[in-house]
Amino acid sequence: MELLDITFQDFLKVRVDKTPAKVAIVYKNNEYTWEDLWRLSGHCALRLMEEGIGYGTFAAIWECNSIAWVIHY
Repeated sequence: MELLDITFQDFLKVRVDKTPAKVAIVYKNNEYTWEDLWRLSGHCALRLMEEGIGYGTFAAIWECNSIAWVIHY
């Protein structure tokens, strides 16, 4: 298997550009498309920035197993 030299954010953007409406994850009978994940992760990033967490800041995220793990990542 070949490892890709790409960040998760860049990978997500590529998937959104190629297949925005394709289902990326199914969690508890809810389907999330690549576009959904992009939008939700953007909302999460904005909220973190509002709290003063930005590039270079270390932060811990504590969650139960859920779709939130994917969004926060």
